[in-house]
Amino acid sequence: MAFRGLSPRFGRKFLGIIALAIIFYNEFLVYKIQSFSWKSIPCQSGNCTRILLVADPQLIGETFDTAFYNPIAIYDSDRYLKKTFREVLDHTRPQIIPFLGDLFDEGSVATNDEYSAYLRRFHHIFHTDSSIMKIYVPGDNDIGGENGEIVTPTKLNRFRSTFHTRHTYSRHNLHFFEANRITREIPQPSTPPEPPYSAQKRFVVSHMSLLFYNDAFQERVLHYVKPHVIFTGHLHRSLFIRKSLKFTEFTRAHPLNANAERHIVNSFDLRESHETFLEIMVPTCSYRMGERNIGFGYAVVDGDDLLYTVLWSVDRFSQLFLYLIYLLICFILLTMKLIFTCSIFATKKLQRLRITYTKV
Repeated sequence: MAFRGLSPRFGRKFLGIIALAIIFYNEFLVYKIQSFSWKSIPCQSGNCTRILLVADPQLIGETFDTAFYNPIAIYDSDRYLKKTFREVLDHTRPQIIPFLGDLFDEGSVATNDEYSAYLRRFHHIFHTDSSIMKIYVPGDNDIGGENGEIVTPTKLNRFRSTFHTRHTYSRHNLHFFEANRITREIPQPSTPPEPPYSAQKRFVVSHMSLLFYNDAFQERVLHYVKPHVIFTGHLHRSLFIRKSLKFTEFTRAHPLNANAERHIVNSFDLRESHETFLEIMVPTCSYRMGERNIGFGYAVVDGDDLLYTVLWSVDRFSQLFLYLIYLLICFILLTMKLIFTCSIFATKKLQRLRITYTKV
């Protein structure tokens, strides 16, 4: 009886309006709403450097996943990365952007033509002004090195030549050193750091964690570079790791059961003794990695202080679930409509048969 009061035209219009509202919210409005929750980090000293950290975007490849829906998955993932990156770029206005490896999901196994296509997609998604200093760190999905995959000079040289990478980067008094656990390469500063350490700030950028593994590679990097802070990715999660000569401490960058504290700004004193080292692990920015807590790292060097927070991204799975709920409701309504129409048709046919039987 509920369908008798509503014309089919009105029902289609209503469902169409709901669909447009969901699309507008999911694809446009929700990104702006999410950006309102991000913390701004004001500059206290008047001479600050803003750093936007991008970890593990892992652009979807075309070699292993040949399912019919793969082009749709690639489009949706690329668009999501571009939208979220554009929002954090506008929010932070960074001077330095380190990309902490695993830029491609299948970079290490791609042909040259496939690699060129991935590269065009990457620059389309992460397009920035040329005045911003970019640092590109190779990950295991870019050059190999994990699960028995061999790192060859060809793979490494292809990454370094396409992204024009160096082992060291400098901007004002900030110095960045790439420590590659995959190739075991360790950059050695031209001059060793001498007190006061606050005169120059040294950062290590690495795809894989440095402090997570206690080995000779870690010791050599800490000895040669003596970094104030280490930025890493790879594990797709947000963590702080502190290491001294006596202990190693692991701390989540946010408490998962306290949503209000997800947007706190952490402050670190860069004048601390070099007997204590700090590693900041940046979460993945891609929802395709299966993590619900994803985003971008945002750090500000303000004098002798490092201020850091995570700019958490929109939960794409919730958006896709909303689409699924809408389609399910449409399916249920359509099924009910068909059942109602068929019941009316059957009732009328039965009435005609009864009339015919009565006349006979």
